[in-house]
Amino acid sequence: MKHLAVLCMVCLIPLVSAAQSKQFASRPLAITDVTVIDVTGAPPKPGQTVVVEGNRISQVGDAKKVHAPKGAQVVNARGLYVIPGLWDMHVHVWETDRTFPLLIANGVLGVRNMGGHLDELKRWRARVVSGELLGPHMVISGPLVDGLNPAHPDHAVVVHDPAEGRTIVDSLKQSGVDFIKVFDNLTPDEYYAIADESKKVGLPFAGHLPQGIWASDASTAGQLS
Repeated sequence: MKHLAVLCMVCLIPLVSAAQSKQFASRPLAITDVTVIDVTGAPPKPGQTVVVEGNRISQVGDAKKVHAPKGAQVVNARGLYVIPGLWDMHVHVWETDRTFPLLIANGVLGVRNMGGHLDELKRWRARVVSGELLGPHMVISGPLVDGLNPAHPDHAVVVHDPAEGRTIVDSLKQSGVDFIKVFDNLTPDEYYAIADESKKVGLPFAGHLPQGIWASDASTAGQLS
């Protein structure tokens, strides 16, 4: 287990900081007398202690049996709840000063960024990983892959033919994206070339359905969402 969201501001910030900030790396965190919601369908488990050491949840169990390690930061969470960290599967992050604190405060510890400025996204992701910036885990697509007359030209790459679609997929793979985001104005030939090249280079692809592509076609081509 790695990511856990505590549904209170007082508890959440120490928890995520402990998981991501170097200054807490040697000091365990113990959340005591909390109710655990494990989202498996099991009933709530009251009176639990959750222990975080380094960037991992090391123990979860009855507060009478699981005790805070020596020197741990202890948060009494009586009357509060912990749940697994939430994911927002469709975001567009344009700045971090307001967006990241709001995501974290609401228990969203992971996001799938569905189109944006790749250099900025990679920089923010690296700062989160290093512990320099408090924010969610980021899965990123970088720019939209679109056809002629893109709806969002400031964060899109334009495909003029199927061969160029393949080249763009290869380039984005080298640039470090986690998946390809297809958009509205691709022709069917361009779309299927992108789908095929994404499979070849091992990148998932997701996004909109261009005109002429049915949902069943997209599913067969391997589009994930």
